[in-house]
Amino acid sequence: MDSEIQIALLGILGTLGGTVLGWFLNNLSQHGKLNIFISSWKDKFEYNETGCTTLSSSIEQTEDYSYNVSFDLYNSSGETKIMRNIEILPVNIPPKSIMHIELHNWLSKSDGTLDNIWNTTHIYLKYINEKNRKKKILIRKEKYKDYFINHIMQ
Repeated sequence: MDSEIQIALLGILGTLGGTVLGWFLNNLSQHGKLNIFISSWKDKFEYNETGCTTLSSSIEQTEDYSYNVSFDLYNSSGETKIMRNIEILPVNIPPKSIMHIELHNWLSKSDGTLDNIWNTTHIYLKYINEKNRKKKILIRKEKYKDYFINHIMQ
């Protein structure tokens, strides 16, 4: 073979090899997932004692329940990930980034939202991802019916 043809073939093979390798590496960098780390969970049961909220010591005494949860999100992929329907706001997590989020909620006996908590055994963070798939992450395992037996209030 003529040396010019060999150089041309080598150039074509190098270009094809570089294209395939670039496609493969780009595809590989796009794969990743959204990692969620629960950093803190605090909840409390309270009642109104003459104008001042006080920690409850029984189910019957409880008028309000509140929680605060903090979590860190890390998007290890090269694409933006989305969390929707997590109660407060949709969250767009940019590629290769970390975010810290805090959620707060309050349930009350007066509006009937507190009644369901006593039959709860698991607390989950639920959201819908960018592919419209429902995701669920366990935050806490607790029999709330036995909450006051397991947590001595002082």
